[in-house]
Amino acid sequence: MQRATQQVNELSPMAWMVASQFLMYAIGWGLCSLIVREQRDSVAHWSLFMALLGLGFVLTTQRGEPRTAWAYGGANFCFTVGFVVLRRGMERFMGVAPADREHVLTLAVFGVLFAHLGPGENNAASRVLLAYGAPSWVLARTAISLQSAFRAEFGNRMAPALATPVALVLAVFGARFVQQALHPDLSMEMHRYTDANRGLLYAYGVMAATYNFGFVALLTLRYVRRLRELTLHDPLTGLLNRRALDTELQREWARLQRDGAPFALLALDLDHFKRVNDRYGHLVGDEVLAQTAQRLRDAVRGADRWRAPAARSSWC
Repeated sequence: MQRATQQVNELSPMAWMVASQFLMYAIGWGLCSLIVREQRDSVAHWSLFMALLGLGFVLTTQRGEPRTAWAYGGANFCFTVGFVVLRRGMERFMGVAPADREHVLTLAVFGVLFAHLGPGENNAASRVLLAYGAPSWVLARTAISLQSAFRAEFGNRMAPALATPVALVLAVFGARFVQQALHPDLSMEMHRYTDANRGLLYAYGVMAATYNFGFVALLTLRYVRRLRELTLHDPLTGLLNRRALDTELQREWARLQRDGAPFALLALDLDHFKRVNDRYGHLVGDEVLAQTAQRLRDAVRGADRWRAPAARSSWC
């Protein structure tokens, strides 16, 4: 028992270092949530995710003899809750309705299982399998449920790159799960001082940074896309503005010069549009323009481009 306590104390500084890293990220995202108003809900979830993982590592540092439920099952349950919070935050970020019933059921099932196994060393192998299996299940469900939403917003090329943090954790947790399953008589609890556990703690540090870089990338890509949308498209109709249309014309002209492929330019005019504005007001006139733009988009091919009116109130 004295040797076990010594082993825990030797590994505790590394666990504290990882815990501090997660908690610092949690504070950073918490402050960020005060600034990023549009994504405040999602960013707050990310902050809580980091805080829960940090708390899980803090509880891990308290493992030793005698064994306590909060240092073993409590730590593992904190990790599971953290990944459920991460999934819910990603659902809110992607505009997908949160699967709250599934989240509650997941927490209830794994919470009961952790409580049933208890902190005893006789159930150590089963507890390790559950500790890595629970987050893996949550992450796999996250990837499956949000795959189409990611591809729709970020494209088929960018979506796999953004899924790197999930793939990294699944690979590490999966390897650990298989390793424990193949050696059921050997406990691979995280607090034990082994080369594998030291490497795992280093991996946690890398994963923490990877997740935070991923969060930053998601926010940056979304804001860049929105900025580009505002720069090149009319906010009322969603059609190209003059700057974007000039760029398209230059591109088509260059293609004509290079390949000889012809293109056509079509201009439309709404008859008596000024009367609509004068009689019903500019709000109704704006609605007419928006409906006209929608009909144009429904009628043309995906390769066609449409420019919004230069001056709505005088376009007649």
